[in-house]
Amino acid sequence: MPTTSSQKNSVYNHPIEVEKFLAQNEELVSEEKMGLQNTEKALLNILDDYSEEKIHSEDSQRALLNILDDYSEEKINLENTQRAVLNILEDYSEAKEKAEESTKLKEAFLANMSHEIRTPMNAIIGFSDILSKGKLEEKEKEYIRIIKSAGENLLTIINDILDISKIEAGMMTFEEHTFSVKDIFKSLNVMLMGKAKEKGLELLFICDEDVPDSLLGDPTRLTQIIINLAGNAIKFTQKGEIIVRAKVLKKEKEDTLLEFSVKDTGIGIPADKIQHIFERFRQAESHTTRKYGGTGLGLSIAKQLVELQGGKLSVTSEFKSGSMFVFNIPYKKSIEVLHETEDTGEKFNMDELRKLNILLVEDNQLNVKLILSLFSEYGLVLQVAENGSVGIEKLRENKFDIVLMDMEMPVMNGYEAATIIRNEMKNSIPIIAMTAHAMAGEKERCLSLGMNDYISKPINANLLFEKIYDLTLNIMITDRSGKIIANVCDLKYLTEMMGGKKHLIKGIMDAFLTQIPEELNSISEAIINANYASIKNFAHTMKSSVSIMGITMLTPVLQEMEALALTAMNIEKIKELNQELTLICHLALEEVEKDRENFV
Repeated sequence: MPTTSSQKNSVYNHPIEVEKFLAQNEELVSEEKMGLQNTEKALLNILDDYSEEKIHSEDSQRALLNILDDYSEEKINLENTQRAVLNILEDYSEAKEKAEESTKLKEAFLANMSHEIRTPMNAIIGFSDILSKGKLEEKEKEYIRIIKSAGENLLTIINDILDISKIEAGMMTFEEHTFSVKDIFKSLNVMLMGKAKEKGLELLFICDEDVPDSLLGDPTRLTQIIINLAGNAIKFTQKGEIIVRAKVLKKEKEDTLLEFSVKDTGIGIPADKIQHIFERFRQAESHTTRKYGGTGLGLSIAKQLVELQGGKLSVTSEFKSGSMFVFNIPYKKSIEVLHETEDTGEKFNMDELRKLNILLVEDNQLNVKLILSLFSEYGLVLQVAENGSVGIEKLRENKFDIVLMDMEMPVMNGYEAATIIRNEMKNSIPIIAMTAHAMAGEKERCLSLGMNDYISKPINANLLFEKIYDLTLNIMITDRSGKIIANVCDLKYLTEMMGGKKHLIKGIMDAFLTQIPEELNSISEAIINANYASIKNFAHTMKSSVSIMGITMLTPVLQEMEALALTAMNIEKIKELNQELTLICHLALEEVEKDRENFV
């Protein structure tokens, strides 16, 4: 507390009070001093804390800088990794494009090779057949036989190469048809017996009794496998026998596992070579090709055909004593009963074929001369057009019953010509595609363009006559119950709906003639691409089109096609239905084209 002036005067007058006053002041000074010291200590503590915080802050800053440095390094590493990945993806994309381009070039090369070789082969084998039917000396007949045999051997090599190409491209397809193993064995016995007899060999086909009479699978591929194995057995056997046998390995409610074996008494396979026997271009010994011929592709193809059907192929052999090839394939049981029919020989009536006016569209003069020679021998009427453009002009000017259409021609090829005939001319004349291409998808491509059938070169004369007969003279339309139907279309519903007004009926008929070829092309293209959603949509759309024209027999066909497309299964069955659909639609187009004249 501060001292007043009067207090001071009073203190000075009393010594004792002076001492008290001094003591009080000293005490106050001491307290003030202690407070100051405490404040100094507090300040020092604050300074110490600040220094520590500053040090910690500097450490934090350094740590943060280190983290930022690490982040920068990681970011740089990540960017480098991303660039590396992008480079890898670019390299992969380039490599993929090159591989795809290489595959396309390979397919184009094989297709061209097939076309260029099959075209002259068609002439060689075809003219050999014509010459063999003439009056020849025995020596001349032998020469013709050798020429034809050499041509067929070359054709086998071409087919092997094409099969390998199809397998590599993943385009080897397997169909499902009802067949009989016993019937296949009978056909194979007839086919191979001649070669076996030439070498004095006994050829036996044995089918165990418990093998089902009707199975569901691909009989063509089974035949190909057995021909390959049995053909090899005949080739490499000098004396003794070849036994081909079929037996049941396993039977279940719906499936049957069959085992086929081909056993011979031939040259056998050395033990150190047997593991390589299924490799491409490999044969047991280097001199085998020179002595026996062949490419070394047959066994590789047979093995892959078996495996693609869910089976296995193996071999056991003893050198110089013989070999046995064994393979198994699972097949489904078929509910369809096969009726054994007698071979009636030719499946066409030549007298009826002579009444037809046939147009051949072909540019290759060898093939033209071959077909002209073949047809003139039987008295068939034929006109020739050297390309698709000329063929179209002839169709506009003349009435023909059927067109035999080559695919590869100058000016206008067969694909373009068929498109114009179907889409622009609205002409439903039967067209048979004759092509030297044997690549996967060629048949489907031809059918998708509206052609009715397909035959590959070299041309088999009897098969060609059968196809011509079936598409022109042997057409008998039946519904699914087997009942014969006189007309495809029934215009009763359309007539009632339009109130009998001719101009309205004719308008609907014109729309049908325009729309149906387009819908057939669309559905065929969808089938080629296995686009099940489009198949379903097109089949559903077509149901209304055909019902308006009273084509009731197509309703179950389109319903089944739509149902199969919905499950995205069994494209082979869909292809069969599409062939039925295409045939009936073309007949309907012919009927509508004729009937529309009555509604003018």
